[in-house]
Amino acid sequence: MSLTFLGIENPLGVLGPKVRGVLQTEEDLKPIMNVEANTDASQYATTLVSKYKYRSESLTEKSAGIGKLMVEDTIDNRKYVLKLLNNRAAHPDLRLAMCSSLNSMLKYLLASWTAGQPQFESVVVYGHGLPGSINMGLGKIGIGQPRTFDHPQYKERKEIRLAFGLDEKSDGEKPEARRIRDLGTKNINIWTAAFNGILPALTVSDDSEYFHLFLMGCSVGGEKISKAGDTTLLHEAAVAALSAALGGMRVCISAPTAPIDDDHLDYLLTRLSNIRQKIGVHADVYLKGAEKDEDEGKSRNKNRNKKKVRDTVKLLSAFSHPY
Repeated sequence: MSLTFLGIENPLGVLGPKVRGVLQTEEDLKPIMNVEANTDASQYATTLVSKYKYRSESLTEKSAGIGKLMVEDTIDNRKYVLKLLNNRAAHPDLRLAMCSSLNSMLKYLLASWTAGQPQFESVVVYGHGLPGSINMGLGKIGIGQPRTFDHPQYKERKEIRLAFGLDEKSDGEKPEARRIRDLGTKNINIWTAAFNGILPALTVSDDSEYFHLFLMGCSVGGEKISKAGDTTLLHEAAVAALSAALGGMRVCISAPTAPIDDDHLDYLLTRLSNIRQKIGVHADVYLKGAEKDEDEGKSRNKNRNKKKVRDTVKLLSAFSHPY
């Protein structure tokens, strides 16, 4: 027996109510159970800014919109978590947490494990993404990396990153990371290194002889194109660094190439062993999402026949030890 850990974003936890530890019952969601669509999150944002003795006017003006996005995502993710909790029998080897950062996700994983117990052979990060990046805590919000001193947005970026707990307070251009809330191509050395702390709890899968990290966010496995026209695939760029952080463990990182939803994640979780086996032999893997109508033929007749098809997304993988 081996385990899988699923970390799902709790964006509102960045500003206030946190859901701590591995979830067992609905009661564990108490800190966010009363969050509704009309919940005003700006009170949390104000508290967070004052905590760092920063009061960015630009952040204050945007906080209502930022808070609304965080509330919406928190509600949506809570619904999905409740679905999983109510169907625990289907996933006996799954451990689940709602997290506002990669740091908290890894802390909850390690706290749930005891030496001598089965280890985790797969970790799944489920958050909002785009080519080359996935969030764990920021939801749909993109903040970006620290700016250089000479950049016109240096001060604004610095204050926003402080306000959202991303950096330690510093006068330098490269402040020390405080919380990792985005996993991208520009901070690979930071987020991969964080996995070293959970090394004792990890193992390679008997299905594939790899430890698996699934970055389950929309289009995370797509090509990130730089201003110079260079392309980068996050899973390929990060896999060697993750393996190094895990003491040379055989590592595989996988990510979808197109937008995904809860149904794609369900497909992964319910077929995880089979998917790991396919990945291990470098076979193509596709995740199926919700059903939708597909027109049959090219007729413009409004009564044309339709059939139900499932939205299918390719899952790309990269390997630290390809052969």
